[in-house]
Amino acid sequence: MNATAVTTRTVVTRSHTATLPDGTEVDLPHAPCDHIDPVLTEDGNTLRFAVLDEYPCEHEWSEGVEFVTSSPRRGDYESDIEGWLERVNAEPTLDVYSVDVYEHGNIMFSLSGTGPQCAFDTARGGACIAVPNMVDGNGFTNTEEAAAALLEEYTSWCNGDVYFVTEMTRDPETGKWEDETLGGYVGWDYTEQVLKEGF
Repeated sequence: MNATAVTTRTVVTRSHTATLPDGTEVDLPHAPCDHIDPVLTEDGNTLRFAVLDEYPCEHEWSEGVEFVTSSPRRGDYESDIEGWLERVNAEPTLDVYSVDVYEHGNIMFSLSGTGPQCAFDTARGGACIAVPNMVDGNGFTNTEEAAAALLEEYTSWCNGDVYFVTEMTRDPETGKWEDETLGGYVGWDYTEQVLKEGF
């Protein structure tokens, strides 16, 4: 696959096109992201590109995960953190971790002590995450690793790093292009992986 061989263009009329390596121009149904390269399969008949999701759905945590912050500005605000901690700490199927919240332009959530430690911009222990363990056989084998990954994904979601992926397929006989778009891809790296591997 050669991602750099495809160029995309948006004109004032809000039409979007892609020029393939063979010179073929393809009308695109959506505006492609300019910071994630489109991918064309080796046979030249499948083109995938990312589209920024400007209005993503509410973030959904993995089943059994609980997340709270001490900031009333956020939707995951918990006014009684001590009561929440008492409840989740009493639950043997949950492992609880303190979370640092770094805000400077964007926001970053990380396990306490692992992210930026700025005296002015980091709220140490500004949030908590509870992750299901394997006590009842229905959780994560490494809850600390899982918590870090979940927080990384949530950070991406909070900062608008959310995408649709459009896959366009050309009929080799007729040359006609069909497209399908799916959404909910969080994170630049994950989206690039989907572009390379498909839905």
